Amino acid sequence: YYLEGLILHGLARYREAKEKGELAYHLVKHTSNNKRIAQVQLLLGNIFVATGELKIAGEKLQDAIASFRRVEDEKGMAETYNKLAQVFFIQAEFDRAIEALGAASEHAQKVPSGSVMISRISGNLGRIHLLLGEWDKATRHLQESIQQNEPAKNELSVCRNLLSLGYAASQQRNFEEAEGFYRKAYSLIQKLELKRELAIYYEYQAEMALDKKDIDVANQNVSQA
Repeated sequence: YYLEGLILHGLARYREAKEKGELAYHLVKHTSNNKRIAQVQLLLGNIFVATGELKIAGEKLQDAIASFRRVEDEKGMAETYNKLAQVFFIQAEFDRAIEALGAASEHAQKVPSGSVMISRISGNLGRIHLLLGEWDKATRHLQESIQQNEPAKNELSVCRNLLSLGYAASQQRNFEEAEGFYRKAYSLIQKLELKRELAIYYEYQAEMALDKKDIDVANQNVSQA
């Protein structure tokens, strides 16, 4: 049931995934298999995040953290804190999101193969500080994420972080620096044929053109976006 739930969640068939996850939880909840309990709770938390039921999602994720802690599963705790941060982020509780990501990073550092996870956490921290207008903190976390993602050839994350760095530079009116980041991001967008990131690229270019009073360029880019 748990594995079926994972597959259905991956296919975005959330109602069916929830049914399988709840069946799995019913079978495992009175056992001493805390790791499996935690995995099922995390699955249910992910499903409720996907369906926008954030209160229940937060409860499931907190339960999963407690279950992972019982078996000292650092990787499980890191993944779950990272997901809990997303719940807080969606609710614009940025301080709580930063706190959850800090906990996620602390646990991820104890995992032998945790570098990919740490890079993802750094990127998430960067985007929160970006929204808060804390440019120096945002830039530091985004640069850290790129440094960790480049050796792993995680080009999608690198691309997203470059876009965010460009936005941070543009907001500080460092337009030449912003253009450099955007050029690198656009190269990866073309290489990987990314549609969502292409829309973000044009949106950010439009905003920068508007700040430079290039109204025609801003209009062209926003139309493309």
